[in-house]
Amino acid sequence: MSLANESADTRMVALRLPLVPYRTPPESSMDDPEARQRHARAAPPDPPPYPRAFTSYETSLKTDVYRTVSCDPYLNNDGEALYRFLLTQSAKPPTFIVECLGTYESTTSGRKRPEDETLTSFHFRIRVKLVDESEFGPPIFVLGDGDTIFRGSQTKQVDSALTVAADVEAETGTGKTGPKWRRKASEAELEAEEARSIRGKRQGIPPWVPIDGEMKGTEACIDSEDARHRFRSTSFKEFNFDKVVYGWDLGRLRDRIQKTLEDNWDADKMRGPKVKVQFNLIGNVVSVRSNSWMTHVLDHRRFSAAQWHVAGAAYALARWVHLEGSSPGEGFEAFCSRTGRLATDDLAITPWGVAKLVGVTEEDWFNAWESTFVDFARRKMKADAGAVMDNPPEGEALYRFLLEQAEKPPVFLIGCKGVHYEYNSNGGRRTVTDFCFYLRPHLLQRKPPIFVVGDRIPAHRGRISKEIDAPVSEHDPEAGAGASGSQWRRKASQCERREAKENTARMSDQGLPPWALAQGRTPGVQASIESEQDRYFFQSTARGPAGVSWDDSMLQPPSKSLREWADDYCTSKKLLKEFNFDKVVYGWNLDYLRGKIHRTVRANWDRKNKDPRVIIFFEVSREVVSVRPESWLSRTLSHKWIRVLLWILFIYPLFVWPFKRYFGGEWRVSGSAYALARWVHLEDSIPGESVSSYVDHARPASNAQLKETPRGISKLEGPTEDAWFNKWESKIADMTKRKVRSWKGVDAPA
Repeated sequence: MSLANESADTRMVALRLPLVPYRTPPESSMDDPEARQRHARAAPPDPPPYPRAFTSYETSLKTDVYRTVSCDPYLNNDGEALYRFLLTQSAKPPTFIVECLGTYESTTSGRKRPEDETLTSFHFRIRVKLVDESEFGPPIFVLGDGDTIFRGSQTKQVDSALTVAADVEAETGTGKTGPKWRRKASEAELEAEEARSIRGKRQGIPPWVPIDGEMKGTEACIDSEDARHRFRSTSFKEFNFDKVVYGWDLGRLRDRIQKTLEDNWDADKMRGPKVKVQFNLIGNVVSVRSNSWMTHVLDHRRFSAAQWHVAGAAYALARWVHLEGSSPGEGFEAFCSRTGRLATDDLAITPWGVAKLVGVTEEDWFNAWESTFVDFARRKMKADAGAVMDNPPEGEALYRFLLEQAEKPPVFLIGCKGVHYEYNSNGGRRTVTDFCFYLRPHLLQRKPPIFVVGDRIPAHRGRISKEIDAPVSEHDPEAGAGASGSQWRRKASQCERREAKENTARMSDQGLPPWALAQGRTPGVQASIESEQDRYFFQSTARGPAGVSWDDSMLQPPSKSLREWADDYCTSKKLLKEFNFDKVVYGWNLDYLRGKIHRTVRANWDRKNKDPRVIIFFEVSREVVSVRPESWLSRTLSHKWIRVLLWILFIYPLFVWPFKRYFGGEWRVSGSAYALARWVHLEDSIPGESVSSYVDHARPASNAQLKETPRGISKLEGPTEDAWFNKWESKIADMTKRKVRSWKGVDAPA
């Protein structure tokens, strides 16, 4: 029963064969002419008896953390039973664990003298999901002849090819087996094999791929003569079947996790801080041992006189799978046009054609867990003993949901409305709408930045009332400036709330983004951009009206990230809580644009009625993403007409509002910003360079609008208010004359 596809091109062989009852001799055993002659003369051997029904008994097993052990007598005396048992065990994947540990040294005062001890600051484990191999089963591999492994002895051995030299033949002795001879591995071979094994695991290389271009024989198989577990007459024998994991560059992943933990772990006042990241594989060995009382007694010492460690199963974290229908040498365009498949990032070109990525890469996995590593390091997270996380905490799910929603832009509309008033004989007045239509400008398509409100701005931070995170020096003057890193949360005054509301409306009308600090405002009220890449990109990119000063050149990270706010919301036990994520639009001077549209409408409106009035307004729909608990009370109060009915019946002010005040909370601390127009820094410019000098050496497009910034030269991206209005002016005049009444947004004219 051959388990291996024989190949001399790789160091190890991946196997995936159907279950056949008997084994045929490998071709390598017939390389010797004498062996071929003996085989030709010999009578065909009697077929071995069909193996016993394996379902008639249950194999006795004993499982611990790292291995499954069986001392069943059938497995020790029936090779077919052992083979079937190993295939069954290979269908049970191991558990891959990422363990993070942060320790530091401390001195305790003992009875006689101080003693040093190691204390744990944070410790948690994460389970990583493997690729599902249930359809075909994991590949079974057999180690190569040149590998230093246990082949039925107490020492590691190597199967070397025989040579014609007489002195070598003399040294082989009884160890000669056909075209190969077995010898004890040298110290150099043991060290080299250990180094190759460590490197292969670190880089995520599967066992059958050669490392450093080394090519070795691969003729051994589990049921071959040199691995017949049942033929050795010894009371101490053991067959080990390994389960290995491949597909990730574990060395690079360990470095990234360790750096993230070190950068966010507040260990400045600790002595000897150390961060350790290790990858554990649980249930990765299946051991079959002889059924004797001495084996049971010495089980914990893993004592055996003869060991076999020649095969195993491989499980992928991520791998490429060949797509049926693709041919060698075929490119993406030809394959996609022929099959109708879209070209995505999970496709690659291989020597056999087009392949698809299965599983999750280490980059995507780290990106999904990065904020969790940051949060756990800052909070010095200590999980319960033996606790393992399968998915990021609830805050991570909310955080990912908000990031996904941020990629969906809101709808920005400019409304134009003309009304007049009619009076009756009793002196009453009613409003009559003559025309009403909406214009829909297009937002820039770049991924919007995520911002968090400033600490000094009144905002909902978990309560019904708005609060401010002020420096502790305001609360305790004796703390002084030395307590700059500490904050205390207080309720915002009515004056602060009114001022913040007016400033927010003014900045929106002027087209300034939330992270711009207008002249005269207190530092700390401006928002902070979360991503470091976005902070670099959006420096000095804001547009504003002439005569207004602002500063967006020194963007700082938030004191509390969106991920931490999400954790704060998810850990809250309040019954009526709500998390709101705002979407804002910036880039245009809306006051200036409102005036130009107003004049155009009035000039083209046939005003024959009394008291005509033109209303120009700006609306942003789908601008808020709200997350609420899944409870009947929260769902009931979310309906507008139910709240109106409760107000009419005085139930809301008498019962619901007091309950919500003490058992409810709101978080409104973050959002995403979408630009109508902005300045974009040109990377080939330098600080202090003038526009004329840049044009001389860069030669940009003739219609490009450039300006000087502290970073160098910036280019305008998106249309200005004047450019947009010039394109829409005739359309606005025509719709006003025709007195169009439409509540659907009109796209840009051709």
